[in-house]
Amino acid sequence: METLDALSGGGGASEMISNLLIPHNNPLSLFQRIKTTLASLVNHIATRRMWRQIEDLFRKHLAVEEVPTIGEMMKNVSLVLSNGHFLEEHRRPLPPNFVSVPGIHVKETHSRLPEVYAIFLLIFI
Repeated sequence: METLDALSGGGGASEMISNLLIPHNNPLSLFQRIKTTLASLVNHIATRRMWRQIEDLFRKHLAVEEVPTIGEMMKNVSLVLSNGHFLEEHRRPLPPNFVSVPGIHVKETHSRLPEVYAIFLLIFI
């Protein structure tokens, strides 16, 4: 979620919002807030380290000297399409430039449902 906060240009209240790596429900106790804050800090450090490695790979393999950093690119985001839905995620405030599009990854197919599944659905549902 820290990456989402960076995309929006604002910092979230990481001590008040559950971290996805630690399954706690809101409201958080004091101990859970401390764990969430530490997990967010570790996630922040690991993400920045990974970004530096990716930037080095860009420079090395693309043979481009003037590559903007990932942090600079993230500051230039106007709209974020998020594959999620508020019913599936922890409660948290989202800025206006976030649009949740549940099922954005689903591909539409025009093939028929296999007969075995159709019979199962007719019998049990």
